[in-house]
Amino acid sequence: MPPKRKATAPAEPDCPHTITRVRNKKALPTNAEQDECPICLVEWFGKDADGKTVRPIVMHCEARHVICKDCFNTHRASHIACPFRCPELPLNITGCEKCGEWSTAHIAAQQPAMPDKRVISLRKDMAAELADELTELKDDSGFFKMSVALKRELVRYWRTVLEDHDAQYHRWHDLALMLDPLRGSDVDQAAALEKYATLAKPMRNPRARGYLPKNPDIAKSFPSGKEPWITTMLRTMCKRWSDQFSVLVRHDLHGEISERAYRNLELFMDDDEVWNDDWPVKQIVEHYVRPDGGWEYKVHWLGFDNPWWHQWTQREEMKRSEVWKNYHREKGLAIPEDK
Repeated sequence: MPPKRKATAPAEPDCPHTITRVRNKKALPTNAEQDECPICLVEWFGKDADGKTVRPIVMHCEARHVICKDCFNTHRASHIACPFRCPELPLNITGCEKCGEWSTAHIAAQQPAMPDKRVISLRKDMAAELADELTELKDDSGFFKMSVALKRELVRYWRTVLEDHDAQYHRWHDLALMLDPLRGSDVDQAAALEKYATLAKPMRNPRARGYLPKNPDIAKSFPSGKEPWITTMLRTMCKRWSDQFSVLVRHDLHGEISERAYRNLELFMDDDEVWNDDWPVKQIVEHYVRPDGGWEYKVHWLGFDNPWWHQWTQREEMKRSEVWKNYHREKGLAIPEDK
């Protein structure tokens, strides 16, 4: 009678935390072409700055990338995806304790909020209404006086924004950000403050003019610590529009295609018949440099504040280069040359 074999539990499926340890250099897989960790650049089994041995591990991603254990642990503390952008492995919540901890700490918090949002459809004639408001302010007080050339340039700027984002809808405070020449992800604030210095002075007693009170969070984003009067005016005008003709839409919807767009589809589609939707970026959250030297950015799209909606986007796919250039300036990073 053959001896009984001990029953073994079925192997757990690979998950983002599944790794294979490499004991020595001879055991390195063939795809580990470098003699060092591709992230921290310390030689395999050498000593890092703290005197610790750099030990390689093989991740169970699609390409079986090899990095050191410390870099893996550091990356996994805040990311569940492969650092080299392989397709994500599904979480094994029941079989992997670390997957369960990640799910508890991140997935539940990332579920989008469900309430509807009140939005305004963009119209080109908004630029004319803003121009009229500037005229009334100038007639009311010399504080708001500006040259004819500056006013024309400002109105031209608003028209460009409204035309570039024609047929979209946004929340009123997001629209105010889009129209503001002194702030926004595609605005070089230092250059804008120098160019539009007369617009950067704070408004005195805005409530007396029927304007919204100053926003302290916005004020903090300026070197002076004070909200410029043009920002106060734009916030107030957008709030008025919202009170007059805003509509409720589902929280996960974005944009709107007007009749003009349907009549001129070639203006809104690329060669692959995909909507060429120039949706504005609120900010870049973080970046990643691929092994081939290409840059990718995690984008916070305007109007979608839950991290669940943040999206990795290649630099070549970003329609406005000033967005990523401003990010590089803020982070003190070199600005890569366009290829």
